[in-house]
Amino acid sequence: MLDLSRFSTEQRQAVLAPDTPLLIMAGPGCGKTLVLAARIAYLIGWRQIPPSSILALTFATKASRELRGRLYCLIGEEGSGVDVSTFHAFGLRIVRQWSEELGMGPSPPAVYGESEARAVVREVATNLQIDIERCPLRQLSTRLERLRLGGKREVLEPDALQPIADAYEDILRRRGAVDYPSMLALPLRLFSEHPGVLRLCQDSYRVVLCDEFQDICASQYALLRSLAARHRNLVMVGDPQQTMYCWRGADIRFLDEFQRDFPETGIMNLHQNFRSTRQIVELANALAASLPTSRPLWTDNPFGEAIRLHIATDEEAEAAFVVDEIERLVATCVIDRLDEVAILYRTNWQALPFTVALWERGLPYWSTPRDIAVRDDGALSSEGVRLSTIHRAKGGEWRVVFVVGMEEGLLPHARALANVSDERVSIDEERRVAYVAVTRACERLYLTRCRTRQRRGRIEMRSPSRFLRGLPLDHVKRTA
Repeated sequence: MLDLSRFSTEQRQAVLAPDTPLLIMAGPGCGKTLVLAARIAYLIGWRQIPPSSILALTFATKASRELRGRLYCLIGEEGSGVDVSTFHAFGLRIVRQWSEELGMGPSPPAVYGESEARAVVREVATNLQIDIERCPLRQLSTRLERLRLGGKREVLEPDALQPIADAYEDILRRRGAVDYPSMLALPLRLFSEHPGVLRLCQDSYRVVLCDEFQDICASQYALLRSLAARHRNLVMVGDPQQTMYCWRGADIRFLDEFQRDFPETGIMNLHQNFRSTRQIVELANALAASLPTSRPLWTDNPFGEAIRLHIATDEEAEAAFVVDEIERLVATCVIDRLDEVAILYRTNWQALPFTVALWERGLPYWSTPRDIAVRDDGALSSEGVRLSTIHRAKGGEWRVVFVVGMEEGLLPHARALANVSDERVSIDEERRVAYVAVTRACERLYLTRCRTRQRRGRIEMRSPSRFLRGLPLDHVKRTA
């Protein structure tokens, strides 16, 4: 039997909500994954819905694993029958199952990753005599992906791009291959051309759940809407304040479309943060206050340590401060393991000074599961300090977090500052990126910036990030 005695009132209401379309607005640290798992457990145990009739879609494999783990803790082996999958893995499964209906033949399709897909873009560019000096392959690939995932409203000059997209997809089709956008587009085409297949899929899933709804693109929303159209039991969990993938088609307007398509939708709000100290929560609220989607958090957690804002001379001094502070926290037993610490940055190139400083001190760190450096004596941790872009850190939490590079041109990113056509939208997205960064911290939060940085052989003067303005000064301790 599902035990909800340790759940908050907000969480219990979300878990026990009626069997209608449901929108759960869950802020960072509010227990969204636990609530999602408990909702599934409730549907199985109390509403007698077979586990195999429940589909839960996530964005990342890690999120799928975490949801499965939560389900196991709540209801044991019974939860293993639930179909928990990423959007792309689910789409690929549909493509493989119905490949002949899609005109791909009986053989399983080849899966093209980023490098193979870019090679096809290069081939198309050559065939169509596109000047890749004026339109670099990376930029062209990104624009094509947005067009294919989100439609014409997602890109500039869509009519000029469409012949390129058609040629690209023709090559994939002839080679019996799929790439990541195809894993979403092909199931939608299948459902449109073969209504009987759509009906079979709808009959298979009485309940469809989506994690991180704020990051879905047009294709993902269309897939959810199609699958849930018959039983109309669609659960969307997420937070508009954490939308930060607009560059790949994510748009919180799908929140409005969901409520128009399913007008009987019930809305539940999770505002209580269980992760962070009160100081961190109040700083996060101040940071997000100007957003149109602003929904303040609250917490019963202790007030906690003051937030540190450190101003460094340059990037080497910034890295030295961070590593000095990590060593001090270890020496004073504030932290037990180095994997309780994360260094978060907006762009990958910012990582280098920190990897050098950590390596010189003999401290282990990792930036991906395959990129690990461990002390010879293994004295502290086999994993070490986490180095990550803010985007890759989403969903994670650490006792100690350093958000580095709080400067104009980094956070907010230079691309946002250059977007004169819609600067407010771009700056708001960057503000949400900063919001996600600070809400990764549980106990201690450090913000750092530099007065100068070396870029392309030149020394550049740096200005403090506009996001530092308006923060509660009584919560911030400044050092230099």
